[in-house]
Formats: sequence, structure tokens, C-alpha cells
Amino acid sequence: MHMALTTEKIVGGRQVEDMKNWNWIGQLGGYCGGSLVADDMFLTAAHCCASTRIGQTIYFGVLNPWKDQSKSQKRKVKEMLNHPDFVRSTLTHDICMIQLDSPIERTRTVRPICLSESAPVKNIPSYVAGWGLTEEGGQQSRDLMEVSVPIVTNKQCQSAYSHRPVDDSMVCAGKVEGGEDGCQGDSGGPIVTVDGEGNVSLAGVVSWGVGCARPGKFGVYSRVDTQLDFIHWSIQTLRGDYDGSLNSFDLSKNSLSGSQMPNPGGEPGKI
Repeated sequence: MHMALTTEKIVGGRQVEDMKNWNWIGQLGGYCGGSLVADDMFLTAAHCCASTRIGQTIYFGVLNPWKDQSKSQKRKVKEMLNHPDFVRSTLTHDICMIQLDSPIERTRTVRPICLSESAPVKNIPSYVAGWGLTEEGGQQSRDLMEVSVPIVTNKQCQSAYSHRPVDDSMVCAGKVEGGEDGCQGDSGGPIVTVDGEGNVSLAGVVSWGVGCARPGKFGVYSRVDTQLDFIHWSIQTLRGDYDGSLNSFDLSKNSLSGSQMPNPGGEPGKI
């Protein structure tokens, strides 16, 4: 993952062989990942949105977006909303919703993922994927990589990062001995869990860490189940159909510039 809250790729993993196994993942601008959570909505990290412009291209449905762009489904960023309580210095509430310029076409290799509605359980297997660095200080992968890492408690994770808060907007995963992790370039991408019946759900968003796969340094992810209100509110708000039934969030606190907030006329903003 990253130093001084660096943002992350996959270390110690393996190349994904079939895009069907990660058909919700998208590649944003060559620097971040994310997940389809609806046909027109893409969930990523807030620190990724801070580097994203309106009109940026997101690639879906291919293992290598650089080589296979012509085979991918391409969509552009129409609007985006960071969690209003996102704090860049600590990466608390490091989550952002992006509205696509048009819905994706559901295929074998492109479709949304279900959201986790409960806390990930300690030691349950979880899986991370992305196009980040394959080793700390190394090269970025052009092929989609995946790795399995166990969930650890926030208490254990906090002990590894005594200088930095690990709060309820975060969940951690990794091995004490290190060796397998996300790294720079994986930021915003998914960490998923699989239940006893084989159902896959999005547990979190790759957020931060120190180094990549270092012993005793876990990967930290923006947690989905504790931020469901924001996720559902942002979808309604970006679509222009917020009905007041959900908790509201203060748009004036949004950490993106005003030009990146939803426009009353529905037209994409410009930076």
C-alpha cells in the first residue's frame, strides 16, 4: 500500500484468468480502480476522485485495459461526490461515488456487485484486485491481479498504526508476516468477501497503508457497511431523485470543488 498514507497495487498475488470473476471492477485513468455498484454508478476512493476530472474514462470488462481498450466498455465520469466527512490527512470516510455518462451494458464480464450490509468477520477470507504495483517501488501491472488476505480487527490494525486513527469508516486486512497486499495503483479498487453459499459482496474500497505487504502493516480499506447511507444517498443525489427518505448529507462540506458537484441543470461540470 502507501507510505505516509500512500494509495495502493497487488503484491504477492496472481494474474486473474477470467474477467467474469471480477466483472464489477473498473480501471480509472491508469491510477485507480473502483467497483460498479449500479449500471450507472462507480464506487471508488475519495482520494482518487481528488485526482479525477469530469470526462475521465473508466474501462470495464477487460483484464488489460491498456492492450484491450477496443474490447472494453468505456464510460466517462459525468459527476462525482466525495463523502462530505472525508479527511485527506487521515483518510477517514475515503469513499466517493462517480456517476457514469451512460449505463453499462450487462454482459458476462461487466455487471454490478452487491454491497455488504454487515461487518466483515475476523479471519474470513477476503479478496483484493487491481492494476497496481506488484512490489513496493516496482512496476505497475498491466494485467489485472488478485490476492487473498484475511480480515483483521480494527483493534489489531490500530496497534500497527499507533500514529494514525483506524476508525469505524475503515476495515483492515492482511497477514502479520506480510508478503501479500495491495500497493500504489490499487486505490479505490474492491475488497470483497464470499459467504458460505458463494455469494460475493463488496466489503470495502482500497484506501491506505504503509509500504506494500510489509510485515505487521495491514491494508486499510474504506468500509462499505458503515457507509451505506452515504452510498445510497449519493446515488439518489447524483441521479437527481433524492426523496428525503434517507439521511441527508451536507453538500457544502463536500471535499470536491464546486465544479465537481452535481449541477442543477444536470450538465457535467468542468475543472
